[in-house]
Amino acid sequence: MEHLWILWTVLGVAAFLILAAFVTAYVCFYMVFYVPKKKKRMTAEEIRRLETAEPQIPEGEIYEVFREDMLRWTYANRERDFKRVEIVNKEGLTLRGKFYEYAPHAPINIIFHGYRGWAERDLNGGVFRCAAMGHSALLVDHRGAGLSDGKIITFGIKEVEDCIEWINFVHRELDPEAKILLGGVSMGAATVMMAAGRPDLPECVVGVLEDCGYSSAREIIKKVVREMKLPAD
Repeated sequence: MEHLWILWTVLGVAAFLILAAFVTAYVCFYMVFYVPKKKKRMTAEEIRRLETAEPQIPEGEIYEVFREDMLRWTYANRERDFKRVEIVNKEGLTLRGKFYEYAPHAPINIIFHGYRGWAERDLNGGVFRCAAMGHSALLVDHRGAGLSDGKIITFGIKEVEDCIEWINFVHRELDPEAKILLGGVSMGAATVMMAAGRPDLPECVVGVLEDCGYSSAREIIKKVVREMKLPAD
């Protein structure tokens, strides 16, 4: 009987540790990668509501000094002429963006936002920057963000595949002769840098502008997990 009791104790401890590991992994996934408030597919009404909602500014003191500028850029871009564009990626998700054409055949900047951001919140200043250079701008919502479908963020691992598809879309549908520049902030910056190193990067891409990207998806995921007071290893 004593040996049986020891066996059941060991099995109970093992089961508890396995369950604890599973729960921890689930919590980490839910908090770091999952977008809980977003549907996999967005309706036309949901898109319209997001496009007309009160603009949101990123939280944090460093953004407060730019609040008025960011609001001004957002409202100004809502009034500009733009073209809604979309692609369906290899996983069947509809990804959406807004194309602000400066002039026919002008260089086109494809710009990507950061982790848990979205194009209108993070990238409106990019439209003004591009216009000042005589460039057109395509602001893209990553999968799981803004107007795009999806519920999972991958820190650039899957987003880089979408980036390549956006390049091909611009070359195919907007201007086959356009020079394309990639730009991004934070996770968007890492995404375009990953794209820059791809052997299948289309030749129409002539430059990359990255702002505060990271060099390792694995390390940034660990950093985010630690900041959430969760085990990263």
